[in-house]
Amino acid sequence: VPVHLFVHLFAMMQSFYFAAILTIAVPTEGEQVVTYFLKQQGAEKLLQEALKISDPDSERYGDFLSFEDVVALQRPSAEHLHQLHAHLDSLGVQDRRSTVAGDKVVAVLPTDASVLPASLSAALDGVTTSTDWKVTGAPRVSRRTGAGDPHYHNSTVQDSDEVLPSCLSQPMVTASCLRGIYGVNSVSSHPKNLQAVIVNEEFSQDDLKRFESENKLRAQPIVKLINGKAGAGQTEASLDTQYIIAFGPGTPTWWMYINGHAENPFASWLTYMSNASTIPWVHSLSVGAPEDEVGNALVARMNTEMAALGARGATIVFASGDSGYQVNQKFGAGSPFVTAVGGIWNGELGMDSYYSVDPQTTGGFSSLETNARPSYQDGAVAAYLKTSGDRPGSFNSSRRGVPDLSLFDADIAIVEDGQDSVCGGTSAAAPMLSGMLSLVNDVLLTNGSTPLGFVNPLLYKHANIFSDITKGSNKGFDAVKGWDPASGLGTFSKTTLQQLTAVALAAKQSAARKRSALEQPVVV
Repeated sequence: VPVHLFVHLFAMMQSFYFAAILTIAVPTEGEQVVTYFLKQQGAEKLLQEALKISDPDSERYGDFLSFEDVVALQRPSAEHLHQLHAHLDSLGVQDRRSTVAGDKVVAVLPTDASVLPASLSAALDGVTTSTDWKVTGAPRVSRRTGAGDPHYHNSTVQDSDEVLPSCLSQPMVTASCLRGIYGVNSVSSHPKNLQAVIVNEEFSQDDLKRFESENKLRAQPIVKLINGKAGAGQTEASLDTQYIIAFGPGTPTWWMYINGHAENPFASWLTYMSNASTIPWVHSLSVGAPEDEVGNALVARMNTEMAALGARGATIVFASGDSGYQVNQKFGAGSPFVTAVGGIWNGELGMDSYYSVDPQTTGGFSSLETNARPSYQDGAVAAYLKTSGDRPGSFNSSRRGVPDLSLFDADIAIVEDGQDSVCGGTSAAAPMLSGMLSLVNDVLLTNGSTPLGFVNPLLYKHANIFSDITKGSNKGFDAVKGWDPASGLGTFSKTTLQQLTAVALAAKQSAARKRSALEQPVVV
């Protein structure tokens, strides 16, 4: 395919937009899918806009960019685009697809082809292939004594204000139990509310239907499947789909399959969403990759891609991981533009009278220079450094701290392959938090406001609405008063969801009034 045709196509894209969905190429034997991330001319401005729009004290708060606005900032230079397509022409590559912005090109290359010649290094932020395995994050099996009895199931809603209700000490902790503890008692009804699970496994609609019945939820199937199909229920996908719906009931839910064996498993998700004019407002991911294996350059570009989704109004939630304290955080959770959620429990036997940090939850400070500590964490980290408690001999607190919040994650009841089963870890915490944020979005949208978008600045501004966790350790950092790199800001109480909804709506309405006042003509 001559390069001049692609340059001509790119020029046409400058004049009009369309809600095209990039079809992900499927390689055959001897081929690999390569995603080229061309440098974006407006990347710096895009990051600046994302931060302004997410600042609850700014008049710009919630004034999200349109799909077209973001596309304009993501465009590469015509010269860089020409260089890339000239290289692909030289390889005889026929199967290549480009995003609307032209900044991401997906091509099918022979496995022995030169993917990234030195001549292209100045044009690209990075390249990812479909051949190198890096992703981790399967939910762990039951760890507490007595857990995992397949015949046990308790669907009783917990409605007391006990610190630790008795249903948390059962062998299988049900969604009904946790919904009661976290005050989840509403159903989303706004037609434009959307949430998504991004995962490297298949799920079963039948398992989901049985789970909903057991937890007295109304039947709600996954409404859109991307890059795959429903099939045999697998643990991670079963957990993610069932719990995002249990905690965000009524919210239309998408499922997207990502290749867990890819060098950058998130490339297909971010490429797809950046090319879609309609996106879910909440994205839940319970997978990750060691950030040191990905490196600064590629993580920096993925940060920009996730910031772009935030600038359009999306909230991205990542599980922090289940490897305990790590010098290197998980790629995804360590980004300053996502909400990282850790895990808490009630002890090895499930009988403690208090919450403590699940010792397997991953937390700490990012090891990457590109993941510098964001300003919304400055006060929290400064306060943490004044506390006592065990911590590693050395750590770099000028980097992004993980996690932001924590939720209960031990012995979570799911339906897998037609049977009641149990699993746990931060893989459970991420879809629970995601679903609750969708309920906040429902109220915002119903009241004429925009959705939460990148939510971390709001969370840290209102840290007092969360229940602090001061016990336990992730085998590196102790939980202490206030934010810490083991439990984050803390966890949800029965009133936190209601309080978060109230402060979000108030901030949105206040910013809208400020914008309206600024737009009023000045009378001389």
